Amino acid sequence: MVQRTERIEWLDVLKGIGVILVILGHALGDCYIKTWVYAFHLGIFYYAAGYTFSPDKYTNIWQFAKKKIKTIIIPYLFYSLLCIVFVAFWNLAKGQQSLTEVLESGLNSCIGTVIMLRGSCYEGYCWFLPLICFINILYFAIYAITKKNRWVCHFVVILLYLLGIVYQKYIGVSLPLYIDAIPVAMLLFHLGCVTKNTLFTKQTYVGFGISVILTFVIAFLQYRVHFRSDLYEHTVGFPISFFVSNTIGIYMALQLSLIIKRQKVIAHLGRNSLRFYALHRPIVFYPLKLVLSWGLAKIIISTEIRMYTQGFLLTIVSIAIIILILPFVTKVEKWFIRIFDRNECKKC
Repeated sequence: MVQRTERIEWLDVLKGIGVILVILGHALGDCYIKTWVYAFHLGIFYYAAGYTFSPDKYTNIWQFAKKKIKTIIIPYLFYSLLCIVFVAFWNLAKGQQSLTEVLESGLNSCIGTVIMLRGSCYEGYCWFLPLICFINILYFAIYAITKKNRWVCHFVVILLYLLGIVYQKYIGVSLPLYIDAIPVAMLLFHLGCVTKNTLFTKQTYVGFGISVILTFVIAFLQYRVHFRSDLYEHTVGFPISFFVSNTIGIYMALQLSLIIKRQKVIAHLGRNSLRFYALHRPIVFYPLKLVLSWGLAKIIISTEIRMYTQGFLLTIVSIAIIILILPFVTKVEKWFIRIFDRNECKKC
């Protein structure tokens, strides 16, 4: 029992570190630190989702899929709707769009929430959330079909990963529901499944120190050749380099989470990672970035220093604001979920 509690603690902290990195990555402009963050930040969540993958609790894929839809897709719909409404009011208040344009873009975003087509007016918000859901369901299917044979499962996942990399690198046409990103991200999900209770998850200061150095070296090399790993933008590089950079970054963040596993604030971010991911942009970023960019422009002359200062301030203040509004938003979210969940409605 004690071991399980400890594991959950560090996993929450790991996801909390991921939340900070995601917000920081979105807050910074094009720079070396952003390249470093993008080398592994989303990989942390793929890994964490794989680590908590527990298929034996479910009798079939439909039961498993129903659970994931309830815990991921329904909150995704809520936060997407929240973003759409906020952006509509924001554009109207700033006079950036007419009422007709706001309604048109809002309709496009609603369609985008369902079809999620990158590079079009139907992109939607919070694309990462349904991707995690689809990876879970596909991996469950692979797990069931391979009859729990580890080596066959390894082969299928790696084959899909290679095919996904080839598609991303040489074809690069965005597909609905981000299904072109699923095979690539699923290998990191698989990594989380196969490293449970292994040396990969044992605390070591030496391993942490080496992984820190390696992540910065990899990021430096990527920055020098003007490359930034970004699955959303189809920039994944070579099969081995993408996996290695993500694995080392995940290992570094994991080791850090083991070292600071009792940090309650970061653990709180991890327990609410879905909400922080959904709320920070555009709901918090839009108004806050406007204020910070205006204020810093009057104080700091250097563009590069101003960019870094704004990025780090935006990250810290955004997290603080979301922590404050989280209790209210969570209550509204639960009310929204009850609309779709009959069991929750009966409890009311």
